[in-house]
Amino acid sequence: MLALDHLIVGCANAKQKSEESSLIVVQGGTHEQWGTYNYLGYLKNACYVEWLSPFDYNKAREAENPLIHDLLEHLSVPSAGNAMQFALRTENMDSYIEHFRRQSIPFTGPYPGSRVRKDGTKLEWRMLFPIGETEFKLPFLIEWDGTGNTAPNAETVNPLSIQTVQFGVKDVEHARQKMEWIYGLDKTDDGSWGLTNAKLELTTGNGLSFSIG
Repeated sequence: MLALDHLIVGCANAKQKSEESSLIVVQGGTHEQWGTYNYLGYLKNACYVEWLSPFDYNKAREAENPLIHDLLEHLSVPSAGNAMQFALRTENMDSYIEHFRRQSIPFTGPYPGSRVRKDGTKLEWRMLFPIGETEFKLPFLIEWDGTGNTAPNAETVNPLSIQTVQFGVKDVEHARQKMEWIYGLDKTDDGSWGLTNAKLELTTGNGLSFSIG
């Protein structure tokens, strides 16, 4: 079953933007191959908020990773909200690749990623991007090697959770069918989708929002 892995806040200065939040935040690291860096706020329900920024715009523009292209596009729109994308965690990405191919669902990836943490350990992961209509941005799938991106110690885990992620669409019913077809999600009694550690909801409108509590 899928879990909420992390929610991405695209910004020009990740350090400054993360410090404006009410969360305990730690410096993440740099993604040398993409020209980006991040700061992270770990939450008690095994997910986190990532503040993501470019440090080398030339590298970022040349990156193959669709997420980096999304970041640059997000930063080019002054009126855009802070939250820009989120990732769903899977422990079996290959099964989704097979599902996408079998159902003729367009996708790109998987893209490998890595960075070295401040303690010298290396994080590695893969990202898979299903492709949908331009009316709403589909979340991407992530699979970690090993234990994944966990907090460095108990003191850096916020005593809060991302309870619900909501994203606005023009046609809720069409988007609902798309989401269930692509990710195999099952609705809960209140009409949302239950993940192992949070809920997803569709709303009428635009943009991505989330509730922490």
